[in-house]
Amino acid sequence: MNKTLSPEKTWKNFYETTAGLKKPGSVSALIGAEDQLALITIVKTVLIQFLRKGELNQGLKIFIDGELSNHFASKMQARPAQEEESLEDWCSVIFGDRKFGLVFNSMEAFSNEIAEKMCGLVHPLLEQAGIPLGG
Repeated sequence: MNKTLSPEKTWKNFYETTAGLKKPGSVSALIGAEDQLALITIVKTVLIQFLRKGELNQGLKIFIDGELSNHFASKMQARPAQEEESLEDWCSVIFGDRKFGLVFNSMEAFSNEIAEKMCGLVHPLLEQAGIPLGG
């Protein structure tokens, strides 16, 4: 969390500097260490469940060095994260030293906990911006 501003004020500033979410912006240090650890744990659980389900073309996009590169999906499925393995260690095995990003759609299908956690984190922004038309 930002050391000088509350999440409410941080999101208010973000909303204002992005002209009501009409232009790009970023927020740093908004998620506290405890929430970060909780999210990492949830994401790992969702990732394991997702890979076990095997429908890799449904809701997963993989970006390597800024470009869409879904060929890593089969590598991820062949070598899923182990329960005792950290998410960071697993990502190093799969992606090496490449810059990567994973985009999951419909994570709440695997974990309502992540939906609840994310709702709590963005609630102050929704107070400013309102709920989007699509929900």
